Amino acid sequence: DGDPLTYEFRVYADESLTTLVDSQTAVAQGAGAATSWQVAAELDENTDYWWTVQATDDEDLNGDWSAAARFFVNTANDAPTTPPGGSPAIGAEVTTTTPLLAVVHATDADLDALSYFFEIDTAATFDSFELEQSAELAEQAGVSTSWTPLELADNTTCYWRVRAFDGMTFSHWHSGWFFVNTANEAPAAPTVDHPGDASEVSTRQPTLTVKAALDVDLDALVYDFELYEDVEMTAPVTDVAGAGLAWQVGQSLDDNRSYFWRARAVDAHGAAGDWSATVSFFVN
Repeated sequence: DGDPLTYEFRVYADESLTTLVDSQTAVAQGAGAATSWQVAAELDENTDYWWTVQATDDEDLNGDWSAAARFFVNTANDAPTTPPGGSPAIGAEVTTTTPLLAVVHATDADLDALSYFFEIDTAATFDSFELEQSAELAEQAGVSTSWTPLELADNTTCYWRVRAFDGMTFSHWHSGWFFVNTANEAPAAPTVDHPGDASEVSTRQPTLTVKAALDVDLDALVYDFELYEDVEMTAPVTDVAGAGLAWQVGQSLDDNRSYFWRARAVDAHGAAGDWSATVSFFVN
């Protein structure tokens, strides 16, 4: 009809338009093709809102409400959250030199698209010559984004970390470490500690001790001990399997006599290493 119009604006906190946040009636028609209204209520940062508008003519006849439109309040950029998890798990043992590193996606209060940066190193400080860094990786579909580094060295502890990027700001790092072990290897021979070779003991039930053996796979180790009457190791006296670094002989030995003993390490997979050097002691 060419009647002059006024407008009523409404802003809601929910898509179903049940929680009214602010409104204004009788907003005069603006010059040109648009009419505007500035929301008076202070809205929450990083929050969705929905708004709708209705026209009224000078005879108080109301038109239909417009379809609700959504808008997002974002006055300042917020950093993404720290990625909440990843794989391999901290302290895991991996059986490949090219493991897949995966990070659970971070979230961003500003709803920005995220990307990820990975780093891996043999130093926990991430400053060695072995440091490798990924390119920027766009967030992949699903709940995680993954990256495969170049081939790693076997029997090596590797430290890795990853952070999210929203185009302006980085998140804090998510960090972890794992051990590369493609195949089990037997431990090295232990070193005899006490009693040393050709030494004398003043007890008939001495305690035999060894120094910890080296295991390149970093497995927990136990020790087998053998005690003999002769240097040729043909006349066994007693032995034990699966002991710690020290073992007390479980029977009384003869006084004024020499004995010969040795030990070896056994890893968590049952692989036994070489025997230590055979040493003797004299009971006195």
